[in-house]
Amino acid sequence: ASLGYGGGDSSDGPRTWGSSQYGPGGVCIDTTKPFQVKVSFPTNSEGTLEALQLHLSQEGRKCPSGSISDYSGLARLSTALAAGMTPVISY
Repeated sequence: ASLGYGGGDSSDGPRTWGSSQYGPGGVCIDTTKPFQVKVSFPTNSEGTLEALQLHLSQEGRKCPSGSISDYSGLARLSTALAAGMTPVISY
């Protein structure tokens, strides 16, 4: 799953920001300066992922949060995480 600017040509995940919002000199996240990434993996009562939630922040800037909740692979991802897979988020 991908969220935000990028994700590759084959990704069908949402892209919340373009290069004018996220990138060098971006109005939301200026990637030439430090910023924070917060990722959450909320689950239902059975332990199955309900969504992947992403929040980027940078001092003095407000950015919209992103969430993927209609991704058809959430159940498979839940199984992989339960088997010990470690998610890695890179920005």
